Amino acid sequence: MFSLGIYTGPHDPAACLVADGRVVAAIEEERLTRVKYGTIRANLGLWEDYGDRFGYFPWSATAYCLQAAGIGLDDVDRIVLADDYLAPMAALNIPVRDPERILVARDPAGCAHHHMHALSAFYASEFNEAAVLVVDGDGTWTDTGYEAESAYVFDRDGRHTTVQKNRYVPLPAGDRVPNLFHSGLGWMYEYVTGLLGFSNVRAGVPDAGKTMGLAPYGGPSSLLAGEWFHERAGRFDFRPFLDWIVAAGYVDYLDDRSFKIIEDPDRISAYAMDLAWKAQSELERGLLALATEVRRRTGQRYLCFAGGVGLNAVANGVLARAGIFDRVFVQPAAGDNGQAIGLAYHGYVTAGKARMLTPIRDSYTGTAYPTEEILAHLQVLNISAEVIDGDLAEHVATELAGGEVLGWFQGGSEFGPRALGHRSILADPRPEDMKDRINERVKMREMFRPFAPSVLSDLASEVFDTSAAADLRFMLSCCGVREEWQKRIPAVCHVDGTARVQVVDASTDELYHGLISHFHRLTGVPLVLNTSLNVRGMPLVETPADALQCLLSSDLDALYLHNIRVVYPPHASLYVRLADGWSLAEAAGGATLRHIGTGGALGVTEDEAALLGALDDGRTLHAATVAAGIGPDSDGARRTAGMLLRRGYRAGALTVDAGGLPFDTRWTFGRLPHAEGSRPHSPFAGPIGPDGIRLPRSVGR
Repeated sequence: MFSLGIYTGPHDPAACLVADGRVVAAIEEERLTRVKYGTIRANLGLWEDYGDRFGYFPWSATAYCLQAAGIGLDDVDRIVLADDYLAPMAALNIPVRDPERILVARDPAGCAHHHMHALSAFYASEFNEAAVLVVDGDGTWTDTGYEAESAYVFDRDGRHTTVQKNRYVPLPAGDRVPNLFHSGLGWMYEYVTGLLGFSNVRAGVPDAGKTMGLAPYGGPSSLLAGEWFHERAGRFDFRPFLDWIVAAGYVDYLDDRSFKIIEDPDRISAYAMDLAWKAQSELERGLLALATEVRRRTGQRYLCFAGGVGLNAVANGVLARAGIFDRVFVQPAAGDNGQAIGLAYHGYVTAGKARMLTPIRDSYTGTAYPTEEILAHLQVLNISAEVIDGDLAEHVATELAGGEVLGWFQGGSEFGPRALGHRSILADPRPEDMKDRINERVKMREMFRPFAPSVLSDLASEVFDTSAAADLRFMLSCCGVREEWQKRIPAVCHVDGTARVQVVDASTDELYHGLISHFHRLTGVPLVLNTSLNVRGMPLVETPADALQCLLSSDLDALYLHNIRVVYPPHASLYVRLADGWSLAEAAGGATLRHIGTGGALGVTEDEAALLGALDDGRTLHAATVAAGIGPDSDGARRTAGMLLRRGYRAGALTVDAGGLPFDTRWTFGRLPHAEGSRPHSPFAGPIGPDGIRLPRSVGR
């Protein structure tokens, strides 16, 4: 039986295909469109053209899953869409001969969103029966409010019982209209994330992971004293949090993504750090209270966890170590992209075939790209590469031990936000400066953000204080780093002495396990630093071409596409020019690149200004450096040119051709116009949808 789950948004749209009870393909739309979070409405201006018809449909992810199985839409037994936003209207436009195969998942009535999260978590787990906890910002809306925290008991026969359902009604807050306060653990954390300034403004999606990363730098503060919610039997009252927001003067900024407590990420105040710590502490208190109540009411020994809050690895670690449950499983795509898995599972459950669903062993649900095709692609692009013969794992481990920072592209991609050794950047965890080096020169992100270790499964407990309850396969639980190891692996040890651990087993990924094993033999350290193969603002790479884009816009020492080693092209092969609308202007503080239409600006040094003045369509970057007279054969000149290229490209001010490969800027938010009238994601109740579009009564949130 083929069951295709399609989640249409409003953010993280995705598709998942289950065949014979097993996930055979799953992918987020953003990996293919290269638009972060897949939020087409907020980014590409397509909403006005298509939104009034049926919304944006993740055709790329849908086609990808079908192609992976070698089937068409008419071969699918059940096509399952969520009863969210405009999916029912989209269902009318799916080109199938038998529309009866299309199912809009409206059941359980008024609870469908959290139910799909719960399905995705339980049936992906190894448990025959378990409690399931779902916590996110908001799920399905009804006349009594939106679901925010839900608890269930599921079994493999397709039965389930709802144990608890926390719903909230938005409250008026502040003087702005509309300005509503939303209760819930997820919204509490999201509000603080937004106030700190950790939001993707173009997508309207908060980056809660930054709050989690900043929290250990803070601590208790007299300015943030008092509880943010009252709790009784797993029920929450968030009026104290609203009172704090009002007293602190933030009430008019709840939905204002332009407001930032942190104006400069290189100069973060103690107050901002303490605020992040407070949000994390209160979230953990709420999750522990919920889990304790669920255990008391169900008697279950095992817990499955999903919903966006399930991505908070620090809280997951606290939950596992608390000993409330014997084992805790967090679905690796716990956010809304994981809805696609739940929808595909729903097709089986409603067909009476729940028993056929099998647990997941890994999250490698993407398509592998043949090595021969990658080589042919590189030849067409005229990009030189080296094919590594012999033991690839040993070769790469030796380079890592020598201090190289490497892109690692192998097999099918991971589903979910974590890179787990197939679309990764790898490095040696021992140098003290490695974390700062990768944050600044490779990922180009905030310096406080930590990196994770991938460790051999049989040696993990020697390095980390692991909990028997935690499932560490998917990098979704934090553990303490044993004291004797903290100074040995500083690049993956966070400021509070913890790490977000991924254990690697040979039965799951033989090549990655072999690489880490070789690194262990060379260094005595049974782990490597692992982070996602992308740069700030870029979706995790999917294709070899995406990986090349990442190489060309970062300071990776090399990229491995299977056993093919690619390095940054020489400046003599790069053609750089100013993008449309940009010009070099003199200002009081020096030269600046400015965009005529948007007012965007990028300050440049005197040498960079000279180089920009020498750019010409017929000149390579090397030739422009010669023409600018800044010493083309010196290391300093090459660094100047390289830094200008990366900075200018990321700002959208420069366009670049490398061999036959043009830089693709779809993921660069600075280049994308807002849709007229678009707005950040916010929940809505009743029949009025995004941008005033009226929805049928069956569509609720």
